[in-house]
Amino acid sequence: MKRLLILEVIILLIAAGFRLYDLNLKPPHFDEGVNGFFVDQIKSTGVFKYDPTNYHGPLHMYALFGAQSMLGREPWVLRLPVALVGIASVAFLLWGWRRLLTTPARLIAGLLLAISPAAVFVGRYAIHETWLVLALLLFAAGAAEWWYLRSRRAIWWTWLGFALAALTKETWIIHLGCFLVALGVVALLNRFFTSDPPPETEPSLSKPHLIDHLLAPLTALMALVVFYSGFGFHWEGVVDFFRAFAVWAETGTAESGHEDDWHYWLELLVTYEWAVLAALAGSAFYLFKGSGILRWLAASAFGVFLVYTLIPYKTPWCLVSMAWPYAILGGDLAVRLGRIATPLVPAALLLVATGHDAWKAWDLNFVRYDDPDEEYVYVQTKRGYRNYLDPLLDSARERPQLYGARGVIVIDSVHPLPWVLGNFYNIGYYNDELPDLSNPPDFLLINQSHEGKVNLGPDYWRVQGPLRDGMGNVVGYFRQDRFPAPAASLLSEP
Repeated sequence: MKRLLILEVIILLIAAGFRLYDLNLKPPHFDEGVNGFFVDQIKSTGVFKYDPTNYHGPLHMYALFGAQSMLGREPWVLRLPVALVGIASVAFLLWGWRRLLTTPARLIAGLLLAISPAAVFVGRYAIHETWLVLALLLFAAGAAEWWYLRSRRAIWWTWLGFALAALTKETWIIHLGCFLVALGVVALLNRFFTSDPPPETEPSLSKPHLIDHLLAPLTALMALVVFYSGFGFHWEGVVDFFRAFAVWAETGTAESGHEDDWHYWLELLVTYEWAVLAALAGSAFYLFKGSGILRWLAASAFGVFLVYTLIPYKTPWCLVSMAWPYAILGGDLAVRLGRIATPLVPAALLLVATGHDAWKAWDLNFVRYDDPDEEYVYVQTKRGYRNYLDPLLDSARERPQLYGARGVIVIDSVHPLPWVLGNFYNIGYYNDELPDLSNPPDFLLINQSHEGKVNLGPDYWRVQGPLRDGMGNVVGYFRQDRFPAPAASLLSEP
């Protein structure tokens, strides 16, 4: 038992290391800047006004607001709640699924989720998807445990998972639909192929009371109402909760610039997720054999994969909510393969898959995190943006009065700069037209295409750097008497 606990803790430490190490390393993503902007709106207005046409569920925003309020305005602070949720997902898979998986399968599944390049990459920045993974793990474990064991905790896990998913992202309806359809698929398959019972490795669990059947759904409903209504200050958000499905159905099928081919997900798996790819290929096994729980999970996971394949709208972060079941199925398949072949075979395959995925997770998250040639790097801010932001941020940290410096920013796609520069309270933002500069500001950031229209004279020093792939450089001008020039290697002549 002690040895098992040590292995579980090691896996959890691997998950934590990948998700927590140097959270400030990657520049804030466009969407992080948008989410950070909404966090600032909560601070100024006291409420997050849910709008399904622009952004996702409210729970994530309030979590970011809480972290920023307690720990300050830093990228690592904005990312910390999501990183902790990613670690919690691995922990729940290791300990919450004990009655549903064999011990070796559970350990392998936890390891696969801990090192998954997609789970790590998305779990290191402040967007919604990692919350959805934890929600679906909770819901699936609760539903499966209720199916077999009728335990008290199963009711609460199921409803907690449902509430967490519904508070996170509108695509939860796809997963719920596939879970329900999979029940019919399993019922049909069970007529022809018997399923194995799940392992039982714990003492009997407490049985539910009538009050649990009433309180669990009521608690979930109350959570939805409280958060979507903005704690009673934005009741329209409750109506918008239902309106969101029509909005996002249109988003998924209309032209948005995020369309891709049907084989997009398979290409990602081939490049990054060898363990998930192997489990996807091997999941056909559960049509004929395996526990009913894993048969249900395989059927629902394939249904989700099929739906996301058919939807034209594709962004790489969606993969994490599709891939987590294959960590579980991969763990079980590896154990089963070891029973029918020499243990060296699954051990070798597992070593290759985990070695590849761990290396990819490291390379992607700590080396090539802003390389546009990496498929997971999507509208990502490039590290060179520090050329023109560090002079502002570093100077203001040393002399806080500079937070009042007058700035002008003329960039056609400006996020995440409004959040990154949120402590500067005297900045004017302009879409694509230079304002009157007859009274020159203390600093100016512009698209490089505007450079020929600017002549600020010798009192300013100049620097340039990228913002995102596909955009020209951003050029910065800084008053020398207010902002000292950085190392000469960053500068270029006006």
